[in-house]
Amino acid sequence: MRNLALFLLITALLGGCTRGMELDENLHRLTSSVDSTAMTAFPRLRVSRHGETMEALGHGRLELENGCLRLAMRDGSRLIVWPASAIPAPDGRSVMDATTGDGVRVGEEVLIGGGEVAGIDLAGLDATVPPQCRGPYWVAGGHFFKAPEEGWRTVRMSGPFTARLPADMVGMELRGIDTLVDGFERPGLRLTFDYGAMACGMRSGSAATGHALSTTYVDQRRVEIDRFAEAGESGRRVYRLEARFRGLEHGRRTSPATPTSSCLTLFAECASAADCDVARAVVSTIAFGPATREEAIAAVLARRPELEVYRTASLPPHSIEAERGPAGDWRVAFIQSGSGIDSILYAECYAVSPSGAVELSGTFRRPPDRLVRRLDFARCIPSDDVSGRG
Repeated sequence: MRNLALFLLITALLGGCTRGMELDENLHRLTSSVDSTAMTAFPRLRVSRHGETMEALGHGRLELENGCLRLAMRDGSRLIVWPASAIPAPDGRSVMDATTGDGVRVGEEVLIGGGEVAGIDLAGLDATVPPQCRGPYWVAGGHFFKAPEEGWRTVRMSGPFTARLPADMVGMELRGIDTLVDGFERPGLRLTFDYGAMACGMRSGSAATGHALSTTYVDQRRVEIDRFAEAGESGRRVYRLEARFRGLEHGRRTSPATPTSSCLTLFAECASAADCDVARAVVSTIAFGPATREEAIAAVLARRPELEVYRTASLPPHSIEAERGPAGDWRVAFIQSGSGIDSILYAECYAVSPSGAVELSGTFRRPPDRLVRRLDFARCIPSDDVSGRG
């Protein structure tokens, strides 16, 4: 068998000659001391599967078992089949994606796009799979990165979105020009969220040398990610990550037919590439529009404060119902029921878009010859067939 350490080192060096990022520095951030528990197998797809990758998001711990890297999930572990762009670090205990610049280490909680299969076509791999590296298999897509940690907190931003941040990040006093701006920092990392029409431009040149450009989906919305390193004013290397969400006025997983009028851009200034790994994990937590039922209801009440009576009125019975639609929107219904009749008497229904916009979707009044106990909130019409005279 060839010397594994030499093979991994040659692989990393060849990758450094062909990729835009400076892989030697990024691999260095992933490297720990070499030991006898390093990987002895690293199966990869022979070619990238762009356009046909499975899109499930596997969440688990990256573990090394019998020399094989596995994704340990709650219901068991899967042997990882890595994308063609994955490069193992010389220590054999960490992996970097040469396309995106993201890296993962043994022992970390990680997110790996792809999907599970029971069997694998060995002809499609660039290396054999030893018998001890048993299935099932997780065929990774083009994205894998460090997962957010449990102690992170959810923050509601000035724009119509939330993000989870490390607990030790503190807010900065920032004021945007024609955009809504939020900033947070901790030693080694500064994050700036810029939302609005002026946030749509590219700050750095996409064709610049040393930039790792990638595209993925976050909260079912397309996001462009740019990772790069550059010389700072002091001459020291500065690491940066920029993530841009476009087409926020349009439905999820759709491409706008006309130029968008609002974007979100996250700028990360990192003291090290490992700090940019944390920023990449923050990107994966961004969610647009009301994140909870209460936030959706609050969005309607902010526009129609007189409906607050539906929280307190008792006779006739009042209630507020809300459900989330398949596109990430919310449907909120303010319902008045009969006190002596088992039926909805009146309702106002509102749609809350993923960007937080509120629109009346319809009203309902009970016809005299029908009892109605359920409504289709999207159209504010009865969704049951109960009939009878009240």
